[in-house]
Amino acid sequence: MKLFYTAISKPGVQQNRPTLSLGGFKSASQVSNDALGALFGSISQRTIKQNLSEYIGLICENTMDYPVTNIEIWMPKIPGNFAVFQLAVVELNTNKEMESIPTVHSKPIHADFYDTDIGDPISLGDAIMMPGDQFGIWVKRSLDLSVDGIAKSANCDYLYSNFEKPNTKNPIEEQSINISFENSQFIYCATTSPIYKVGDEIQIKITFLPANAIGPFTYTSLVPSIISVDDNGLCEALGVGVAEIEVKSSNGVIGICKFEIIKA
Repeated sequence: MKLFYTAISKPGVQQNRPTLSLGGFKSASQVSNDALGALFGSISQRTIKQNLSEYIGLICENTMDYPVTNIEIWMPKIPGNFAVFQLAVVELNTNKEMESIPTVHSKPIHADFYDTDIGDPISLGDAIMMPGDQFGIWVKRSLDLSVDGIAKSANCDYLYSNFEKPNTKNPIEEQSINISFENSQFIYCATTSPIYKVGDEIQIKITFLPANAIGPFTYTSLVPSIISVDDNGLCEALGVGVAEIEVKSSNGVIGICKFEIIKA
């Protein structure tokens, strides 16, 4: 699981200015150590005096060769920190693109932000991320004006993060985005299409096996009036409707392949 900066122009370009990671497509630039000090950088007088929030868009990709589930995302809170960070997790559109914003101070419209901490993460539940799947993360940085010393910094040119200027008198503690997950323990199957016509023959292909799955495998139609299947995973569409084929290993690891059958 890796985090990447975003680029508004097109996917795959280099993003050498983290402060311009304002949503859009996954860039070719990985977030180094997921350090937020490199994302937002210094805070200007305008940001302090007008108490403005800042937003950065990132894309998380499953770069591993196996599916993952039970994904949780959080940022640990640091007592006395000048900055307050919140996170929002968003889906990408069919072009693998997230919402973009014109400036770092522009709030994304389709994002709900949450406070997170160790033990209080954003959870994606039992959602499965297959290899290559992506989702978007918005990071929001606001200032906690109640922290002692923040008012004085309005008289300075900038308020720096420790990441950029370790010797500054008014630091924002460096923080990181933490992502935990588990290897999925299910069998995954694929066909050439999820929609078929009555009379079609369909070959199920097992695309991923967890390490604990032991063959041989059995195939069972859960709605035999709509779709049938033989011992080799070859199916025949018999009727209109939605149906599922269960794939089971000899030691009980299962997977489900879903179909929609329409009229010929």
